[in-house]
This record gives sequence, C-alpha cells and structure tokens, in this order.
Amino acid sequence: MNENSKAVEDDLLALAAMSDDEIDTSDIPERTNFKGGVRRRFFNLSLREYDVRAIANWCIAKAKSAGVRTSSLWLNKLVFFIYEGALVHNRVLLTPARAEAWDHGPVFREIFSQTDGDKEVEFLTKFDVELRTRVLAEEKFQELDIALFESIWNKYGHLSASEVRRISHLEGTPWYKVWYQADVPNPGKVIDINDIIGHIGLNYGKDS
Repeated sequence: MNENSKAVEDDLLALAAMSDDEIDTSDIPERTNFKGGVRRRFFNLSLREYDVRAIANWCIAKAKSAGVRTSSLWLNKLVFFIYEGALVHNRVLLTPARAEAWDHGPVFREIFSQTDGDKEVEFLTKFDVELRTRVLAEEKFQELDIALFESIWNKYGHLSASEVRRISHLEGTPWYKVWYQADVPNPGKVIDINDIIGHIGLNYGKDS
C-alpha cells in the first residue's frame, strides 16, 4: 500500500468513527435532477456542469474590478439571475447546483456556506481531492456563457443587495412561485427547472 492509499484509508476510518453531527457537509454540492420533469421538456437543454462557486467567483472578480460592494445576499441573487437567464434565453443549464427559495430570495448552499452575512465576499474555494487541499473554484467558461454573464452583469451587477433582493421577490418570479406555493411561505424548497423555464427571465426587472 503506497502512502496516498494509506492516507485515504486513514481518513475513511476516521470519518467512519465520527458521529453524523460532527461531519461537515457544507462543501458537498447540491445537485439538480430531472425527476418528475415533463417528458421531453429538457430534450434540447445543454448541460454544462460548471461549479456554481466558479460562477460566483466570476461575479466577485467583476465586482472587485468595478468597485462594487458585495455580500452574500447580493452574490446569491446575481448568480441566480445568471442561472435563470442561461436557462430561459440559451436553454443552457450552467450547473448541477440547486437554487433554493429562502426568506431573502434564491440561495445556493455552496455559495452561502462560504459567505458571511453582510460582509464583503472573498473568492470561493473548493476541496481538491488529488491535492488534498482547498483551491480556488474556477472553470473555463464557453464564449456563449460568458456573453450571457456579461449581459446579466450589465443589467444587475451595479445594483445594491436590497435592489436585487427586491427584483428577485417580484410577483411571478421563480422565487415568488416557490415561496408562496399553496399560498403559504415554503422556505428551503428547491427552485426547480420547471419553475424557471418559460419564465420571462431577464425582462422581469424592466419596470424597476
């Protein structure tokens, strides 16, 4: 047994000995699936498999270069607008990460777990299994996707956290439909692709 194999075995034995409440699962990505989807609805949907934290880092880099103040609330909303815009306009599912309806709007757990309330956001990291350490979350995005990122940034990037929150809460938005499902607040429920595709997307902020 080589040193790497022995290290992995030691880690697995230590993990097996831990109780469930001692195990930190915050770095495990939430995954979108198509269970319960309408037949053929996703037939022409392109799947990218980007790490949602890499999309967040693209937004953070733009904000730093533009002098825009960031926060967990602002970042989650901007990434959701990108996620939604890609689905509605390009028929592209950028990431398997799942957006959830929380009190203050759409949230990705992978982003929330590395951000702290109203504090300025730093670049997000992920755990690299081969290097056995945390590294910057980054991806090589396709040109079509970068063009979409830029269009969302130009429309929403310079807005404040409270402004993007208000836009995400407008009646008829995917968050609104999920949050008020059955006329009662529904916190933590996944904003499914079915809730997004067919929505007017980028236009929902035009009257703001």
